[in-house]
Amino acid sequence: MALLGGLCIGWNDFQQPGPSVGSAIYGDVLAVCGAVMVSAYLLCGRFARVRLSLSVYVGLVYGWAALVLITGCLLFQLPLFGYETQDYIILILLALIPQVLGHTILNWALAYMSPTLVALAILGEPIGAALLAWVFLNEPVVLLQGIGAVCLLTGIVMGRKQ
Repeated sequence: MALLGGLCIGWNDFQQPGPSVGSAIYGDVLAVCGAVMVSAYLLCGRFARVRLSLSVYVGLVYGWAALVLITGCLLFQLPLFGYETQDYIILILLALIPQVLGHTILNWALAYMSPTLVALAILGEPIGAALLAWVFLNEPVVLLQGIGAVCLLTGIVMGRKQ
């Protein structure tokens, strides 16, 4: 059911006119690759969280992630400074809200719940993203995406009861 919901949400990308369909589908492919990596991350996290406290675990994970990102910026000669103040505020908010708050809650849950249940919770992210895009970016939510959201939520509830 959740897979059907994801397909309904993503199907809209095939309806994009002109050259934007290629970038939309490319984004979908990247999202699927990201989902595979998140699954591996959750499985590894499940084993690590049994042995490590939350603060040690997230310190190691977030520290390594920051190091890899900074190294990538340096290797590809991407600037780390010189952006507008508003850009830094947005980056700080992105670090604090989805990362520190959201992902830390998911990492906390790995010590107490199965990685499958935590992964099911993550399936709600596209719904939240679509709602935020609708409110803040005036992005329309089409009927098929709404149906997909209902299917996704149904799949999450069905999976939770397994």
